Amino acid sequence: MKRNKKNAQGAGTIRKRSDGRWEARFTIGFDPVNGKQKQKSIYGKTQKEVREKLAQVTVEIDEGTYIEPCQMTLEEWMTIWLAEYMGDKKWSTIKHYKAQVMPCGFLMMRGKKKKKPPPKPAEEFRFQQMSVP
Repeated sequence: MKRNKKNAQGAGTIRKRSDGRWEARFTIGFDPVNGKQKQKSIYGKTQKEVREKLAQVTVEIDEGTYIEPCQMTLEEWMTIWLAEYMGDKKWSTIKHYKAQVMPCGFLMMRGKKKKKPPPKPAEEFRFQQMSVP
């Protein structure tokens, strides 16, 4: 009797790559423009490691808490942070922040990617708490 080996819908697939690593592919949704699946991959050294990561991601997708990794560099984020979050600060404070952040932080961290997009409401809340006398 033939056994059905197909995974449940949304469970993802796991395979061994030619370079020896294991890869799990999963669908995060559909592109609204062309209707095609948007797929992402997870890599690991062992099948067990990849299976655990895939299980974690599928639970996050099912619960609606999955956040796609951001492709923004730290330099890009700091530029946005200085432009958007420092609007209500004094000119001297902004000048001081730029002097502290720009030369050192960007030279050391140039090109490094952030893992997740920044949570804007939390940042606003933190700055509001800092500005309370």
